[in-house]
Amino acid sequence: MLKHRAAATEADRAIELRDVGLSVLEAYGRWKPCGSRDLHMLTADVSNLLILYRTPFQKIFKPSERMKYMAAVFGQPPRTLPYGLDIWHGKKVLSIDWDDAEAVEIRSFAPGKWEDTLLAVQAGHWVNPGTAGIMSAAGWIERFARRSIRPHRRR
Repeated sequence: MLKHRAAATEADRAIELRDVGLSVLEAYGRWKPCGSRDLHMLTADVSNLLILYRTPFQKIFKPSERMKYMAAVFGQPPRTLPYGLDIWHGKKVLSIDWDDAEAVEIRSFAPGKWEDTLLAVQAGHWVNPGTAGIMSAAGWIERFARRSIRPHRRR
């Protein structure tokens, strides 16, 4: 659970979840192309969560004037902070940007059950979608090691 879940403000919770997301990326993340071949992002796709991490060292496309205009119309100014983390759980549930001076901009945050899933993944567990239970990595390995592979027989 989050340190002070009941007393924490949404901003504090979002920042703690960012830190949890970064630890999940450290454990399970892989660099993958995103959009174009020139842009690679550190991503983790575990337990119905997709986590994307952006650093200032990646080539991000420059927004056109039309994109800047549309962002202003819809109240989403262009990103200005160098680091970013997005978490998707069917839809985007967290989008947060920050810099080295600890300035943080929470672009979107939708609290929900995905938070517990993220914490379970951080603890080394994956949610088993078939049973809605939680199984550790060792549990998955043991389960599949016991499974025998038998060819189908025609009758």
